[in-house]
Amino acid sequence: MVLNPFTLRDLARIAPFAPTLRVVADEFTLDPFMFAALGLRESGLTYGRGYSPKGSIIGWGDHENGFGPFQIDKRYHAAFINSSAATFLPAQARYAAGLLSSSRRRVRKHFPLLSGLLVVKAYLCAYNAGFHRVKMALTDGKDPDSVTTGADYSIWILRKATVLRKARPSLFSVVT
Repeated sequence: MVLNPFTLRDLARIAPFAPTLRVVADEFTLDPFMFAALGLRESGLTYGRGYSPKGSIIGWGDHENGFGPFQIDKRYHAAFINSSAATFLPAQARYAAGLLSSSRRRVRKHFPLLSGLLVVKAYLCAYNAGFHRVKMALTDGKDPDSVTTGADYSIWILRKATVLRKARPSLFSVVT
């Protein structure tokens, strides 16, 4: 299979993060491809536009509001960002995964009849837009992406995860 240059770039950006992403995704019962795609969407895994310094896990984006590869927002998560743990990738990944996991629980609690893909879309959107905004969209019968940056947050992540999985299915395999 011939991969396009953007997919090759994304795979190269994921490579140094892959072991941590796999372990943390497993810990929080998340798809590691989706978790990697979230990092790509948030910061290009430290190489995205507006992220500085490039390649550093201790960097900023979103006009100095988003911290690290997962762009944890300092306006809502200052205690974590100001902690010594925030300087370590595993702690950042666990914090981001914890936010996703918490949103997943909240979505399931408030919308018990919501099915598979819509649950995933909703908790991904909550990572970007906040649970309250996603809850309002779902209550109004709207797509949860309608309240996100670009109105395509979850679908972008899910599509990217699919591309990554097809390009390198063994990316997150455990080597024994």
